[in-house]
Amino acid sequence: MSEPTDPFAAPSAGAGQSPPPPSSGPTGYAGQPWGPGPASGHYAPPTQTNTKAIVALCLAIAAYTPVPFIGAVIALVLASSAKREILASGGRQTGLDLCTWATVLSIIHLVFVGLVLLVILPAFILLPFSLQLPFG
Repeated sequence: MSEPTDPFAAPSAGAGQSPPPPSSGPTGYAGQPWGPGPASGHYAPPTQTNTKAIVALCLAIAAYTPVPFIGAVIALVLASSAKREILASGGRQTGLDLCTWATVLSIIHLVFVGLVLLVILPAFILLPFSLQLPFG
């Protein structure tokens, strides 16, 4: 009777077969090595998310706190500035989606604050004068 073989053991090289060559590093899709493409001859610069876009989105979200107006206005300014920087970077910077969301959230918030100031606040100011209380 023969000994059982280990199913998890590495296959042994047979007679006349050589082991595969060692890998020279990480490989990409379909075994292609990472690095420069055949036509470009250079590496593409890494992309980076624009910091102003991140801060603008954070301020736009933070505008829904007890200090509403200031964060939304600053977020609009930063989002606009970040969008210009991203478009001028030639693809090195990303974050246009963040700028868009910061702008949308800020505008929604400012419209809401404007409605509160135009509708609800005057009602509270004029309400005491419109009540007729029976005195005297």
